[in-house]
Amino acid sequence: MKIHLSQIPEEGVEHQINWPVSSLPRLVELCGPQQGNLEARVFLRNHEGSVSVHGEVRLSVLAPCQRCLDPVPLLVDERVDLRLSPAEDYNQGNSEAHLGTGDLELSYYEGEEIDLAHLLEDEVLLSLPETVTETDEEGRCLVCSRSMEDLFDAERDDPEAHPFARMRQWVEKE
Repeated sequence: MKIHLSQIPEEGVEHQINWPVSSLPRLVELCGPQQGNLEARVFLRNHEGSVSVHGEVRLSVLAPCQRCLDPVPLLVDERVDLRLSPAEDYNQGNSEAHLGTGDLELSYYEGEEIDLAHLLEDEVLLSLPETVTETDEEGRCLVCSRSMEDLFDAERDDPEAHPFARMRQWVEKE
């Protein structure tokens, strides 16, 4: 969803968003096929080309468990607080300038449009945990109920069907 700068008044405008999660290509590439919707409420304000974006984004994502590789449902419920400046401001900036605390939420845009879908997808991707592993107090995966030992126990599984079978061959060679 691209929004032309002329559609963002200085007093601001609110957008209610409901997109299929499957339409977020980088999220689908990272986590696999998705179902459900991204829901967001954002307020955009334009002050002489500098745009502020504030609001919330919420969706459910199925991310692969790092232990068993089965999908794990994650709820993303994040605040969005961004400032966008024209790319020319960055290109004309002083190379010796120092970043301030508020500059960490600063992004740049090119042209006369802002791609809201890309910005919200960025916020979702940044909010996902680095590793997704769900375990109970006994160390068993909450998704597949297997322990780490079960995942690496080649005698219990068909060696050819085991997801780590080729890795075991590499380790045994060394």
